[in-house]
Amino acid sequence: MFVLPDGKAHQDEVLARVKVLGATYEGADATLYAIDLAPEVDFDVIADYLLVCEDHGWVDCRWAPQPQPHGTGDLLN
Repeated sequence: MFVLPDGKAHQDEVLARVKVLGATYEGADATLYAIDLAPEVDFDVIADYLLVCEDHGWVDCRWAPQPQPHGTGDLLN
């Protein structure tokens, strides 16, 4: 997730809501975040919320197609 200039005032709100929905995040800097979902977290709920944030012009997001057939552990072995 990339926080756009118009979204700076809503950044804390967006990140807090992501956590309430069950995800965690990692920040590369003050504008770029990786949203992390455990297997039990509903991807669609997080994606739907972030799409609303995109519609408001607060963020820009990219994600891998879902569902993913394998976890990242399979990629390393």
